Amino acid sequence: MGRRTKKATREEQADLVLGAMSAQAPLPRHAVAAQAYALGWRPRLTPTQRVLYDDHDAAYILCHGERAGGKTVGALHKLVRHCFLNENAFACIIVREVGQSREGGAWDKLVDMVLPEWKTGLGLHYTTPEHDRETKKPFIWIENRFGSGSKVSCISMPVAGHVGDKIKGREFSFVLVDEAQTTFSDEYFTSIVQQVGRRLAVEDVQCVVYCANPKGPSHWLYKRFFVIPFDEQTREKDPAYALYHFPISENINNLPAGYYDRVIEATRGDPVEQARMVRGEWVDRPTGQAVFAHCYSEQMHVKGDAIKGQGILPHPAFVIMVGYDLGPVHTSIHFLQRITTSDKTVWVVFDEIPLVARQVPYRQVAAMVMGRMDYWNKVCKKEMTYDHISDDSAFNQIRGDGSVDALLFQNESKGRIRMRAAPKGKGSVAERVRLVTELLQQEELLISATCMRTRQMFRLLDYAPGSANTGETASKPRKGPEVHVFDSLSYPILAVQVGRAFVGWTVGKAAPALVAFG
Repeated sequence: MGRRTKKATREEQADLVLGAMSAQAPLPRHAVAAQAYALGWRPRLTPTQRVLYDDHDAAYILCHGERAGGKTVGALHKLVRHCFLNENAFACIIVREVGQSREGGAWDKLVDMVLPEWKTGLGLHYTTPEHDRETKKPFIWIENRFGSGSKVSCISMPVAGHVGDKIKGREFSFVLVDEAQTTFSDEYFTSIVQQVGRRLAVEDVQCVVYCANPKGPSHWLYKRFFVIPFDEQTREKDPAYALYHFPISENINNLPAGYYDRVIEATRGDPVEQARMVRGEWVDRPTGQAVFAHCYSEQMHVKGDAIKGQGILPHPAFVIMVGYDLGPVHTSIHFLQRITTSDKTVWVVFDEIPLVARQVPYRQVAAMVMGRMDYWNKVCKKEMTYDHISDDSAFNQIRGDGSVDALLFQNESKGRIRMRAAPKGKGSVAERVRLVTELLQQEELLISATCMRTRQMFRLLDYAPGSANTGETASKPRKGPEVHVFDSLSYPILAVQVGRAFVGWTVGKAAPALVAFG
């Protein structure tokens, strides 16, 4: 047997391709790069970066997620490709403060990391950074596939009211707003998009990309990308908008050793920052009027050990209720039981499917639910009875294709998921808050330690601005992801209260078991 040859690196393979093309025919530099691109070269990308890179339709894009998920680098590769493929392209990196673009920020990543990869792999040529004589802002020229230049500049805009004035008269074809969570006004959208889309000779979609760590539903980015694009009646999304969540798990191998551990340590003891920076969730910091602060206790109501994977198991003798709050962006699902013992009745929340701030097709959601049903059937060693409960919107809101959510789930599950409607008339929110509060006060509501999103809801759900913790106004929690988690938990409780759910039967003295499960 002959000696095994060493596998060529990506850089060596690129050199071979470029060398072969140059040997066959002396081509101009930009033509060599264009041929290498046509042969399929692309930069190293994580799975989500790849989907963003290949999005040729969206004009308004939000790249969001936990810290160090690769959002900015993915957007910069998209920016460079835009400049390379289009003649007369003009791209702009916008930050609120100058320092956000330097010392590891977007501009430094472009110059020190992204462009060198394109030069090594594609033979892309670009100039060294310069500063505009008048504005003092940095810029660079990238040679495109036509042999002409596409410009990339960097601008800081610390004051929202001055955004329009700073970019007036400039016609961009691509804008990247980095660290967008530090901006505080929709002006960073409305003024910018008016300057994008008029660039001549640009064939690609001229777009604006925002890169942001999560803040909360009160931030303007949340309303712009999680609310405005979705039709309230059909739940269909405007195709001009795109949302991409960048999980750190995809990018962790590209980070310095121990970086992720430092992020976890930095957020320890702060559930809001931990939700944002570790799990990429859009969570508002409580206003000081938390709905369940006076009655919820982790020590009293949470059973098990999440670190060891120990949680509450369902009791085989009782019906499993599945609560749903469905939506185009936020979907939350709970698995719970109402267990009657010889001396009291206890509600047990033992599983959750939290899909808040995530766009998951209902077909996939139905598959997830059936997967959990199969799992719990196996744990209980029997075919359990399930009572699926949603609000009435699953029955009376018609989707764009003429269907309703309840029927869609029934069809996708081949009849396994048949939903009931919990009453949701006037005052139902107040009633559900009251019911859950009473259960907590009487220690008749237990939550599995593994239901992390549910535990977070009980800590962070707070009242809407202007509401007080008295009377009817106490029924108005702040709108956002936490409300959806509360809704899916409380719909079955409300349904039982008014007698619209099948809750099973009594089996003598029963108690939820605490055991480890994966």
